[in-house]
Amino acid sequence: MEEMLLEEAVKVYNDLVSQHKESAQEINEIMSKRMRESKLSYGDRLICAYLRPKFVTRGQLTLIKNVNVVLQRALIKLKEALFKVPGLYDEIGLTEAEARLTDIYPGYDRLSITSRWDSFFTAVSLKFVELNAEAPAGIAYSDRMTSVMMENPIIKEFSKKYIVYRFGTSGSLLAALLHGYYDFLRNVDTKKMSSLPRIAIVDWRDVPTWTEFELFEEFFESQGFKTVLCDPRELEYTNGRLRYKGLGIDLVYRRLLTNELLAKIDELQPLIQAYKDHAVCVINSFRAKLIHKKSLFALLTDERFQRIFSDEERFVIHTHVPWTRRIQERKTVFAGRQIDLIPFIREHKNSLVIKPNDEYGGKGVTLGWNVDQTTWDHVIKTALNGEYFVVQERTPIPVEEFPRFENNQLTFEELIVDFDPYTFEDEVSGILTRLSGASGLSNVTAGGGAVPTFVIEDR
Repeated sequence: MEEMLLEEAVKVYNDLVSQHKESAQEINEIMSKRMRESKLSYGDRLICAYLRPKFVTRGQLTLIKNVNVVLQRALIKLKEALFKVPGLYDEIGLTEAEARLTDIYPGYDRLSITSRWDSFFTAVSLKFVELNAEAPAGIAYSDRMTSVMMENPIIKEFSKKYIVYRFGTSGSLLAALLHGYYDFLRNVDTKKMSSLPRIAIVDWRDVPTWTEFELFEEFFESQGFKTVLCDPRELEYTNGRLRYKGLGIDLVYRRLLTNELLAKIDELQPLIQAYKDHAVCVINSFRAKLIHKKSLFALLTDERFQRIFSDEERFVIHTHVPWTRRIQERKTVFAGRQIDLIPFIREHKNSLVIKPNDEYGGKGVTLGWNVDQTTWDHVIKTALNGEYFVVQERTPIPVEEFPRFENNQLTFEELIVDFDPYTFEDEVSGILTRLSGASGLSNVTAGGGAVPTFVIEDR
């Protein structure tokens, strides 16, 4: 029933675009202009170039939320087991420098307060394939894309047949940041920090996502929170306070990735020292790295660690997390039978993906069905020579048609849909939908695009 509702809604919307082809071109030009005015760009490229949003039904959203709740419980158990189960911590694949940062208590217990699951959701399966637990992007972009799309007259006509609900993801993010901050204040003895935190959004100034930080600054300020954007190298630490141009900072919303911080750590000592001294609350903390790496999915699915989880958690993991292993010489279990891992990977490339343990934007990902055997064997050899890679079972990939104008011509492109729920603490509070073509890598940094996500019901 849910799938029929979704298929019908997509057809109704695409038919509306076709029926209003001439006005749709004008709408497309207006929307493109509004998106540029709304800072919806990745560098010079518009993030959203399509006339239709992604639709999700109430039932699908309920499934996503229920699965997330169980997986969050599993992650808490995994965190508790890290220092108790022999070999578990070593399987994460932290570098020595990362381990030193994760040893620092951040002032609150959660490993990740703001995260994003990356998933593929088809009529027959929901599979979470990655977790961005460190600095998930796209939240403010999603809200602003939603606002621009809601101005689209085709959406208004579509709404005569369907009830359309939108997410308010930025508000949920701010609530989670504040919850984490007040946990920090309860756990850390400090009298210098304000109950109304001054927020610094921190990343390199030349990142192409800087426009998203400007959207956050506008939103946080509108909610009564003094907010600044800064490069971490511009921060100072004096008299027990982290400062930006003399302004005391209480809460750092960290968008700077740990790997990039470590590459220039000598220049970032004010931030690091303030973090160590609990003179500032940093969200997410550097402990988020413990569940950010792709090895998380190997820990969740490896038979050696299943005793950590309850029957319900094992069922949800088996159903919604693809089989994943670190690439190494060993025997393991696949689909209930014992296998010799390396020969198995070599022989089944068309049903497997290889990923570096800690990259983003699709960097280093090898889709077995897209490469020849020589290339596949070379990637396996690289992994066996000391670099940390995981192999993951191929999942069903959803494809949908999205309308767009190209060279003044209306086209309907069949695109892969990457369906990415945002989780703040334990709650799914928004969804980023990313689109890609033939490459199969659904992310903006790899040249893909995005559209807003709406929940729909039949009137």
